[in-house]
Amino acid sequence: MSESGQVPAPRIAGALTVSLDGFLAAAADGIFWPRPCAAIDPGHRRFLDAVGTVVMGRTTYDRSLVASGSPVFPGRDVVVVTSTPLKQPAEHTSAWHDDLAALIERLRRECRARPALIVGGPRLNNAFIAAGALDQLDIFVVPALAGSGVPLSRGLPARVRLDLVSSKVVGDGVVRLRYRQPEMRQAA
Repeated sequence: MSESGQVPAPRIAGALTVSLDGFLAAAADGIFWPRPCAAIDPGHRRFLDAVGTVVMGRTTYDRSLVASGSPVFPGRDVVVVTSTPLKQPAEHTSAWHDDLAALIERLRRECRARPALIVGGPRLNNAFIAAGALDQLDIFVVPALAGSGVPLSRGLPARVRLDLVSSKVVGDGVVRLRYRQPEMRQAA
């Protein structure tokens, strides 16, 4: 917390939507949730409006392009973490091939005024969590049981403790859980 008792605005935030049983998608090749977090939680929409940079994994980027038929997150810088070149990247979209530590350093340096949002699957989000780089993690729990699929914990190398900052029912029975990592130190 800041000296005023307020939780500082995040520089790097993550957002995931999961089922009650902890799955991000019902199948390895499909997205389970019919509506994005912003459609359910007006506060998340306001946060998205403030975001300057969006970091996505390649699978999420490709699926988003297919689903929408247009650039994802228009008007924002989009960084796609991938090992292969992007075919015809949209405006303000670039591929990131270097290591995660360099990307985190870049985001911390460049995202002072407008935060970065990590979207996508568990591997990318969990890599940021494992590196202690997320200032905020919103997990939207949907009132459904997937039974199987892509688990929230995929790619997480070890147990990670998170501190609950807030919880809120945001609509359609969805609960937003907001977390911070206890060892995270806010940079000035």
